[in-house]
Amino acid sequence: MEERFLLFPDSGTENFDMNMQTFIWISRYSSSIVNNKVYGNRDIREIGVLNDEIDTLYNLVDRYIKEDTKLLVCESHKNIVSVIDKSKKLNEKINVYNIDFHDDCFCTNETEIHCGNWGRMLLKKKMIDNLSWIKRDDSECNGSDIIENIYNSVQELYDNPKTLNDRIDYIFICRSGMWSPPHLDDKFVSMVYGIADLMDITEPDGVGEIIHRWNKNIQDQIYKLADQIQKNIKENRGK
Repeated sequence: MEERFLLFPDSGTENFDMNMQTFIWISRYSSSIVNNKVYGNRDIREIGVLNDEIDTLYNLVDRYIKEDTKLLVCESHKNIVSVIDKSKKLNEKINVYNIDFHDDCFCTNETEIHCGNWGRMLLKKKMIDNLSWIKRDDSECNGSDIIENIYNSVQELYDNPKTLNDRIDYIFICRSGMWSPPHLDDKFVSMVYGIADLMDITEPDGVGEIIHRWNKNIQDQIYKLADQIQKNIKENRGK
């Protein structure tokens, strides 16, 4: 939680185009690099992936997928609505398991479904029947009044014998680039293909639309801005 507060964008919305999101991340990376050099704070580029938890996720998928389980990869949480709409037309009971740092059940006055409220809104609109949440140790819960089950880890979900008795019908993966560091884009796509391999899917639906942001251009801009910030600090100290 502390690292997210210090290093990640503090925007409460993802309603920025990719260029604006990239600009915001460039400023975050640059500040992080300078703070690391000047004050010894953590460099955001040191943040990696939790390989053990990803392996557990693979085990979970491998245990509970069916021959006809579907997979969709999107940039935004709100795209889950299209998945729910298709399933609801079949009059199926829909139980959602949300693996996320946030429970996405924030109370808002908005009628539009977005990354922060989709869980609460889909329940309110009776588009889903139950919502369970797999959180992190320091996650804050906003939807304790409506969430069916709360798990503290993917492993806990995997170990629960009453979980997913009917197996998985649909896997929806969202990058949410506003809060996912660009230097981990390749890791994200690698995870997607790892899940797809378990499902014998060669090219996951939507993965081609995920933009790889961590390229030479963005890195050059980060280092250029970081150098400028350091120069300004030195000049101010000399006054």
